[in-house]
Amino acid sequence: MSQKKSEQREAVAFFKFQLFAQVLYEKRSVQWAWFEKAAKQEYQVPGKRKPTQFSAYTIRNWLRSYLSGGIQTLYPKSRSDKGGSRRITEDIKLQIKDTLEEYPSLSATGIYLKLIKNGADPNAFAESTLRRYIKENKLRIPIVKSKLRKKFECAVANLLWMIDFMHGYNIPDVDDNNRKKKTFLCAILDDHSRLIVSAQFHFQENSTALMKTLKAAIHKYGIPERLYCDNGAAFSSKYLIQVCARLGISLIHSKPYDSPSRGKSERFFRTVRTSFLAATNIRDFKSLESFNCEFNRWLQEEYLEKVHSSTHQRPKERYFNSLNHIKVSRKSFEQIEEAFLMTCYRKVHRNCTVKYKSQEFEVPAEYVGQTVEIRYPVDDLFDLRLYGSELNFVKKIFIVDPIGNSCLPALRVRFNNQNREVQK
Repeated sequence: MSQKKSEQREAVAFFKFQLFAQVLYEKRSVQWAWFEKAAKQEYQVPGKRKPTQFSAYTIRNWLRSYLSGGIQTLYPKSRSDKGGSRRITEDIKLQIKDTLEEYPSLSATGIYLKLIKNGADPNAFAESTLRRYIKENKLRIPIVKSKLRKKFECAVANLLWMIDFMHGYNIPDVDDNNRKKKTFLCAILDDHSRLIVSAQFHFQENSTALMKTLKAAIHKYGIPERLYCDNGAAFSSKYLIQVCARLGISLIHSKPYDSPSRGKSERFFRTVRTSFLAATNIRDFKSLESFNCEFNRWLQEEYLEKVHSSTHQRPKERYFNSLNHIKVSRKSFEQIEEAFLMTCYRKVHRNCTVKYKSQEFEVPAEYVGQTVEIRYPVDDLFDLRLYGSELNFVKKIFIVDPIGNSCLPALRVRFNNQNREVQK
């Protein structure tokens, strides 16, 4: 029995006791007068919506039960056929059992419809009665889906990189009047070797931080086959999807609230907290740059030089030994930089401009009336590049110079000649 039902039965018992408590030890005549007076009133019984009225004989019987057996006799009695149903016949019970054995996951609604289809009288019992009957008799065996998690490791390097964020200490921001801001460590780990291919502290947990860390890793170690991350905003952004599509990286997201699947990254973060942050005096750092320098020194000289407890090798040795068995996928510096550009689309106005971030940028006249693709670095929103219909780079575009555009070509020649004469 549930806790709620137990509490309700207890409340009913004490409610009954209150109706005769005042005349518990009085004479029978006094008790009967009290019962008749109490029978004229309505009472709000615990667990019932409508007020209820009781006869004097009912209250008297409650008193007698109490005197003979105590408060336990006032508890509501369970039905003698509890777990059964007065409306569901034995034949229907057999059909319910057979249906559940054949379709263990079928809902009560589905079972009810099957019973009706097989000839059961729809007026004999309601769907709620069937549902209650199944629940009280525990006919449905719960299907337990255990989450089996097996230890795994990629056979070679660059097959799988894990990327994640960790919250760090507050560091002064020199670009914001040295106001202290919270930092976030973005780290990328190679699954095979446990090598940290890139790790940096940032002031934000966003696409900019992710871009800087991932770009540095790809420039140095090549392009991974898969990138594994959680479902955070930075990892679920359109930007990361575009980057992975351009570089041919398979983007894999873990299941929500499944941090154990990223256990290798979490283990590295624990080492950072207990070994680096715990031994670092945060007051010694006046900027994020100096803090990252010290972190990189610790990473290269201490963490990556130790033998890993799982692989029994140093991460760098294991990574570079694996390179003998694979061909690292690489692209040129320019191709990687281009792959990390963000994309937006704008329609070119008749004055040969497009509007972006409340600014007008000038584009060639042949694109008037067309919708063009514009790409830009995530950390420099005004470094815009124009791309043609075949996704080929055309040129960089700049903010319109109205004054410069006000001079006609003929006037420009005249002004240039006058300037030369003045200089002579």
